[in-house]
Amino acid sequence: MKDSNTIKRSCKLSPLAAALVTLFACNASHAGATSLVAVPVTSCLDDGSPGTLRTILSEAAGGADVDLGGLTCSSITLTQGPIDMSATGPHPLGSVTIRGPTDAMLTIDGGGADQVFVHGNAPPNIGSLKITHLTIAHGYSTSEQAACIASSGNVSLDHVTVTDCHVSASVQSVQGGAIGVLGDLDVTSSTISASSASNAVADAAGGGMFVGGQLLLTRSVVNGNSVAGTGLSAFGFTGGGGVFAVGDIHIVESTISANEASGTQVAYGGGVLGLRNIVLEKSLVTGNISSFGGGGLSKSEDRNDIDHYSRGVTIIDTTISGNSAQFDGGLGGLYALTIENSTITGNHATHSTGGVYFLGFPDALLIHSSIIANNTAADTSTHAADLSTANGGPFTAPVSVAGNSNLIASWDTLITVPSDTLVSDPMLGALADNGGPTWSHALLSGSPAIDAGDNFFGLPTDQRGAPRVAGSRADIGAYELAQPAYDTVFANGFD
Repeated sequence: MKDSNTIKRSCKLSPLAAALVTLFACNASHAGATSLVAVPVTSCLDDGSPGTLRTILSEAAGGADVDLGGLTCSSITLTQGPIDMSATGPHPLGSVTIRGPTDAMLTIDGGGADQVFVHGNAPPNIGSLKITHLTIAHGYSTSEQAACIASSGNVSLDHVTVTDCHVSASVQSVQGGAIGVLGDLDVTSSTISASSASNAVADAAGGGMFVGGQLLLTRSVVNGNSVAGTGLSAFGFTGGGGVFAVGDIHIVESTISANEASGTQVAYGGGVLGLRNIVLEKSLVTGNISSFGGGGLSKSEDRNDIDHYSRGVTIIDTTISGNSAQFDGGLGGLYALTIENSTITGNHATHSTGGVYFLGFPDALLIHSSIIANNTAADTSTHAADLSTANGGPFTAPVSVAGNSNLIASWDTLITVPSDTLVSDPMLGALADNGGPTWSHALLSGSPAIDAGDNFFGLPTDQRGAPRVAGSRADIGAYELAQPAYDTVFANGFD
């Protein structure tokens, strides 16, 4: 990796992040493009009568665009099993758009008896499903498929809540609790919560969501989901209490909180587990738990990916706080790691490395203007509590951290940090709503992080949306102390 003084960024996002945004913009445009006329749903029943959601979808051919905006009821409870639009279902549809009312809450309710939506054709025409302004709740599945939204195609959710969806199975592999998508998933201004995936005989991946392709999560919340399995699987593990994706993950202005991954043998990624590239920007990962490794976030590998050693994690303007695991309380299992203007604090491991565990190449660790401090571990005899690396195995080598202007409280002896690294208490406030779409740790008066960082990569704002440089220099970490106070209303996205 090049020294940070030689690295230049040509745009606000990393090249990977920019590429993902472009890709998902194209996918979203394609998914929403249809010449179909929206057909109104006029009945809140699920009895096969005219005007019901199920009937309108069953009468469509090839694709459908249905509008529930005219309904005055608060819920549609399914009484005839899932709405199955898959290639093998009773009403196969490729491209489907389902629009809920924008001025009221409407729930499609599985009643805890069966799945809610099943969708998707066989490749290469896998189809697309777009859902807006709906709550989808109380799905249940005893198969490998997710309980509320199961699709073999691409899925787009906008202003959607998916909650209380549960899979409990004894199968080869469970893929998704609330949502299971084999294609790409684009989630905007939505909440995925209180859902679970469990497997009594093998693995389970993605308590909140399983994504076989790429994931873009924007201004959304993934909260209170769980995954549990034996840890033996085609992937080799159980994990992703909140989020699991085989493809690239890009999380922007979102909160991943209070999710859990547990396994009878191993489990990774209480909050997030990814196999390829992971990018977090202006986000919060907090209160997640893993019974083994990567309480907040874990990066593993796809052995079918010939470039798996080059995949990495990029964390920008983000807070990772209050997560826990047996190993790697904050984040771990990383081959290449970049941390920019972020705060990693208050994470805990019951064995070692409460903060960041870097399992990677000696020249693949960049930490710039970031706080890694006040993480704890029950055993620090082998690894430091805040920042550690492998001291055994194929990746063992001294690691030199590229970057500068950091505050790091402790690190392994195999790691060399930049000479200007501060070693002190960052003096952080409690995790709180300090403005912006996600909570953060404010810098208290007198913090050594104030005006001690820099904005080498030209980030326009901090985690909250406040100007990235408010004093003589940027502050270290995800939070920029306002000098003078910035407009918190504007930073929250309202003008």
